[in-house]
Amino acid sequence: MDLSDADYPSLCGRATQAPREIGEYSVALRAMIPAALFRPPPPLEPAVTSFHIETPTRNDDGWTCRVRIDAASPYFDGHFPDHPVLPGVAQMLLVEDVLQRCVDSTVIVAFPQMRLRRQIAPDDELAVIIADRDSEGQHAFRIHRDGQPVTTGRILAADGSTQ
Repeated sequence: MDLSDADYPSLCGRATQAPREIGEYSVALRAMIPAALFRPPPPLEPAVTSFHIETPTRNDDGWTCRVRIDAASPYFDGHFPDHPVLPGVAQMLLVEDVLQRCVDSTVIVAFPQMRLRRQIAPDDELAVIIADRDSEGQHAFRIHRDGQPVTTGRILAADGSTQ
């Protein structure tokens, strides 16, 4: 879709000139988007209030930790009303919380890979298994329920890992 300078004011909802340089486009677009979209989101509830995490145990190639998801967790609110399921972002927070308990001064950089295989319901008993950091600075992780994988992936951690 090609837009001429004459079309630009109608798109903005006010009389203005079309931007002439790339940097001006972001300013013009921001003027069209409500300011509420640029506010940071409110902080999430601390993961510790929703996850009952046992002390991780060390094995030959990583850590294993038993976890129970509290049925009263705010993560289940509205996700979904008649069939509560733990959202993927809450699973990321769970893995991050467990990894930080296992490895001192770890800073999470990214989740380069994550696959949600099965749903996690309120009061599920889980095992979080985190492997030692590999040469790329990543930890493979698995969340299991009754011996079956629920979620798998990789987490990138910044320096500070002690292996």
